[in-house]
Amino acid sequence: MFNQKSRKKSKIQSELISYIWICVIPLIILFAVAVARLYRYYQDYDLLVRNITSANTYNMQFKDNMDETMYRIITGSANWTNPEKKLVDEDPIAYIEDARGHFVLLREKTTEENVRSDLDALIRLMGILEERTNDILVNVEEGGHYDENMEMLDMNIRTLTSLIQDDIQKYIYDEASNMEKLRIQVAKSLLSTVRWLIIFLIVIVLFIYFISRRLSKRITEPITDLVEMTEKFAGGDFTVRYHTDRNDEMSTLAESFNSMVKEIETLIDDIHKEQENAKDAELRLLQEQI
Repeated sequence: MFNQKSRKKSKIQSELISYIWICVIPLIILFAVAVARLYRYYQDYDLLVRNITSANTYNMQFKDNMDETMYRIITGSANWTNPEKKLVDEDPIAYIEDARGHFVLLREKTTEENVRSDLDALIRLMGILEERTNDILVNVEEGGHYDENMEMLDMNIRTLTSLIQDDIQKYIYDEASNMEKLRIQVAKSLLSTVRWLIIFLIVIVLFIYFISRRLSKRITEPITDLVEMTEKFAGGDFTVRYHTDRNDEMSTLAESFNSMVKEIETLIDDIHKEQENAKDAELRLLQEQI
């Protein structure tokens, strides 16, 4: 029976818990939305930083490496025509394909139209550069095209690598501009979140204030009434009864109080009757003795 009573939920307690959840749940939802938005901004920002960092590597190295490699191949210092002696890292076609594949991946990830346009132009230039590079490599393998190859290096390769470098720099600039836009969005989102948090806190404080007054009133008023009834009862008024239209613990307390008063009133009535019966018996006994 004790376990049943301990498991029985207090209605006032349940109501208080429900009010707490009413206050907490909106804050949890707002906090979750804010965290989700900030995490999304973080992912976008991290992607922009990684894109710019990787593109900047090609911006600093691609033109110089490509021009130098092609010059070494034309002049013969790279041993291009000797498979046993040429260096693996001096393969211009592999270098171009690696760079183009990198920018193709960047293009697949981007959603901004201006950045996509930059990468489309960059990828097209990479394709043209590969074609012109192949022309020179064919001439080198045939031999006897040194002057033609040097002219193609100046007019084609170096011009194309300069254009590619310009496009990479334009891509980096546009991504940096997008990063600035994202920073402004994050600042606005953070400010909006703070405003909503302040509004929610004000609403919750007001809600808690009115609810606490309501709950305290619901608890203290019946207790005050019971105190008054108890004082009357202690003064000898056994007709007092406490009535309430509530359906919670106060109703149980009122029933217990009324039942206690009724039982004590019945007990006192029985004592009075016993005393009267005892007096009657004493009178009869005295009369018989006389």
